Amino acid sequence: MWENSRLHYCLKLGPREAAWAESGRNWWGRRRDRCRLAQLPSGLIQPSPVEPNITDPVALATRLRALIQPEARGGSAVHRLMAQAQVPRPVALIVPDLCVRAVIFRLDNVPARSEEREALIRWRLGQEQLFPLVGAKVVSQPLSTNGKGATGPQTVLAVAIQEAVLHQYEMACESVGLAPMQVDVASFRLFNLWARASQATEGNGAENLLWLSLLDDGLTLLIFHAGQLVFLRSKLQLRGARVADESGRLETEQVDKVVTEIAASLLSCAETYPDLAAQRLILVSDGPQPGLARQLSGEFGVEVEELGVAQAEYAGWNSAHASMPRGVLPAIAGLLGGG
Repeated sequence: MWENSRLHYCLKLGPREAAWAESGRNWWGRRRDRCRLAQLPSGLIQPSPVEPNITDPVALATRLRALIQPEARGGSAVHRLMAQAQVPRPVALIVPDLCVRAVIFRLDNVPARSEEREALIRWRLGQEQLFPLVGAKVVSQPLSTNGKGATGPQTVLAVAIQEAVLHQYEMACESVGLAPMQVDVASFRLFNLWARASQATEGNGAENLLWLSLLDDGLTLLIFHAGQLVFLRSKLQLRGARVADESGRLETEQVDKVVTEIAASLLSCAETYPDLAAQRLILVSDGPQPGLARQLSGEFGVEVEELGVAQAEYAGWNSAHASMPRGVLPAIAGLLGGG
């Protein structure tokens, strides 16, 4: 049924908004991409890697049903049939960066056996992070092998999430008839979306690059050297206080904190990569940040590119809506930025 209907869905959950994106084709083969955004009450979702994230599952389910339900006239026949039969819809689930702990480390010798490799990565993650690994799910991927094969030196990206935290998000989906088939983190999925769009428009290869996400009350900074991810930091900005005005623009105090954080991260990274000199910074935020973009450009001598709907269209998003809120981008990335 999934293959015939060609329907794809993504739900992104965050502390302020829930976003829904769906992509498919009707019976005549015409592409149909749609997305919606719903505001969430303050405190309903509180991203954390160790504490429960969803404070009121029933209230969240009510909001999600209104967000994902088929439109009275716009849904396809298959879409309506699935809803009537209460068939769970497979969905990509995107969670905030602050739900997980992520770290990059170097392994001089990676065991060939998967069990030994996973145990080593889990042990190393425990050494690198003040994070309880009891009851945590750990996934990893090599970032490079230096041409020496799977058992040689590798740079590894490891991500840990508490099973209890993941279970909360999965249950939120299941309560409204969704079956999470993929779970990913907002910044990683958005970066993949940007990379896909860049290849389509510029053909970029290896470069020194900064990636800054200011989403879901958090700050995530990725630093790339010669096209390889070499530095990652994700931290809470402010909770219980306004970090932006009603237009989504950061206040002056927050801008200064962002600049300070990037400067400290670059200084730390330069100890290992002294020839690192970024030429470009990709900025992802809940709204346009012209003041921040100008300051970042001046402080660090980089070209600042703000990720927006245009990049989603370059990556393959095809929507009839001329304008869309930036809040839907992580959900769109969940469909288009898978790798």
